[in-house]
This record gives sequence, C-alpha cells and structure tokens, in this order.
Amino acid sequence: MKLGVIFNPGAGRYGEDYLNRPRIAIGTGSMTFFRALRFLVESFRKYRADIVIGIGGDGTLNNIASSLLDLGWKVPLLGVAAGTANVGPLLRFSPKRFKLADLSSLSIEAVGAVEVLKDSTRMGYAFVDVILGKTFIGTIDGKTVNLSAEAFLMRHEKIVERPTGRLTTPNFRILKNGSEIACKDFDEEWLNYLNGL
Repeated sequence: MKLGVIFNPGAGRYGEDYLNRPRIAIGTGSMTFFRALRFLVESFRKYRADIVIGIGGDGTLNNIASSLLDLGWKVPLLGVAAGTANVGPLLRFSPKRFKLADLSSLSIEAVGAVEVLKDSTRMGYAFVDVILGKTFIGTIDGKTVNLSAEAFLMRHEKIVERPTGRLTTPNFRILKNGSEIACKDFDEEWLNYLNGL
C-alpha cells in the first residue's frame, strides 16, 4: 500500500512536537502553505498513492480535501487530529488511536461538503464551517485566539485580530441544494460570543 502523508507542523496544539523525527521532508521552496498542500496532493496522485493521510487540524484537512476535489481524484483521505478544535468530519483519528490502527482493515465513508461561492465563483469547500467575517478561531502558543482570516489565507500568518462590525450584508443568504434557508440576523449574538474569547 502506497501512502501519501502530509504533516502540518504548525497545526494547533501539537505542532512540531507531534512527530519524534520525521525522516523525509519535501522542500516546497517559497510556495504558500496552500500551494504546497496542492503540490503534495498532485505528487501523490502522480505516484498513485492508495491513501492520503493528513496530520493537522480542520483547516489542514479541509485544504487537502479541497485539492482532491479540485483534481477530481477519488482516493481515501485519513485525518489525524493535531489541530486546535479537531471537530470536523475529516478528522477521524486521535494520535493514540492512529498508532493502533490497521490501515488495511479500515472502511471508507463518504463525507459531504458545502461549496462556497461568491458571485458564482467557487471560493472553496467547507467541511466544518464557513468564515463569514474577518476572523476565525485558531491557536498561537497553545492559546485559543481570534485570528485574521485574511493574513492566514493570503500570507499564512497567524495574527491576532478582534472581530468587529457586521458579519453579513443585507444580501446575505444561505442556500441548500439551490433553495434559500431562512436565517435570523445573528451578527450581534456572534460578535458578543467571539469578543468573549
């Protein structure tokens, strides 16, 4: 069985301490984090990996899965939780449980995703949540904080930022299979919650 393994040393609580001594590292030069993930997935496809293993948090696994979807490559993805929240459906194994796993006896389970569009342009896929504001919850030095979504997505920098202002516009809507879902204005409630972190 050929394995393609992606480890994110900057993921959440575990970070660089997760592996004792990684034996192989692929240099990705000056690529952004997201481009490097895509490069690795493309490489695994080229070499016909039987399974892709992602070690990281919800964001890491989301980006690996998005690359698989973009490429149209149907290969099993196994997620090992090493992030901040580890709440998504792509993270099925704790580090301890993964050490005990027999990969040849695992079953495959389909996981749904939300396609996120802006003006009919696909922005990505969401397996856990969709960022509607300027911040998201992440980890710096083991502490859960609000981080700048723009700094993380554009430069892969973790910069603390407090949420402010409206999270949605008057045109905001949620569609499920093309039909609008009624949703109340949740800006003030969310802002109070996030400011309390």
